[in-house]
Amino acid sequence: AGKAAVEAAVAGYSDKMVAFRCTREGGYRCETVLEPLDIVANAEKTVPRAWINADGNGLEQPFIDYVLPLIQGVPRAPQEHSLPRYARLKKVLVSDLQDACRQS
Repeated sequence: AGKAAVEAAVAGYSDKMVAFRCTREGGYRCETVLEPLDIVANAEKTVPRAWINADGNGLEQPFIDYVLPLIQGVPRAPQEHSLPRYARLKKVLVSDLQDACRQS
């Protein structure tokens, strides 16, 4: 999603959020799409009641089917002293990136 966000910014898009659109046709697939901020900002997507068991304290198989592709695997984060080591990023303006792209 980060790469798609940078590409959208460099292309001049504004007031958009990168979202995932997923399908299970022919296996699980996911693509990034741009959604208008005025539609998605401050919106919530609730878990459908049918995905929660009758007692309200557990989840049904449709929820597991939905979420499993999103959470599978173990992230490979570099570690330092048994703690995740995060990147230290420099602030680079999109206009600077555009200039660099034009020069290459």
